[in-house]
Amino acid sequence: MKLVSLLPSATEIVYSLGCSKYLVGVSHECDSHPSVRFLKKLTTSKVKDSSSSIKIHQDIQYLLNQSLSVYEVNSELLRTLKPDIIITQSHCSACAVSINQVKDSLFVDATDPVPEDQEPCVSIVNSYQKLMGGKTPIFNRKNAFNDTIRFRQAGINAVTFGPGEDGWDPDNESISIPKAVLAAKIYALTILDILGVK
Repeated sequence: MKLVSLLPSATEIVYSLGCSKYLVGVSHECDSHPSVRFLKKLTTSKVKDSSSSIKIHQDIQYLLNQSLSVYEVNSELLRTLKPDIIITQSHCSACAVSINQVKDSLFVDATDPVPEDQEPCVSIVNSYQKLMGGKTPIFNRKNAFNDTIRFRQAGINAVTFGPGEDGWDPDNESISIPKAVLAAKIYALTILDILGVK
């Protein structure tokens, strides 16, 4: 099992769950554990972190005003690592690779869905049912504008999961805290289930 984490917080969760041995790549910002420095770094920042706080803010604001991402992902290296699971997020253009970096049109051809009897679907359902009193999550088939599309195009099983009916507000990115906490618990249980950790 090979795992890639493109978020520092997710990398810390992986370590907390005792699953760091599965990590093969991380973001350039993942530095909370000494052993992380030996892993492949899959992201870079367009903003120099050695600048003053005001300069960093101005540079980020400039990039966002130009509909550009603050980060870049080394797609070639990511494909070379052939991870089984990639942990990332796509809710904040200042926190993750922007969809505007995609060379082709935003409206890309639909990718093949991950069969419900394959990972990570099986483990998501198991974790969801444990925390939701036996209820089954609703599979909503749509070609969302996020990294899931890119992973599926590369032949990697990937799905988008999270709080659903109220969505993520594009203006202030607000969402119900209890729902976000519940989703985080489901993520954690899902990782443990996929990795076979009891």
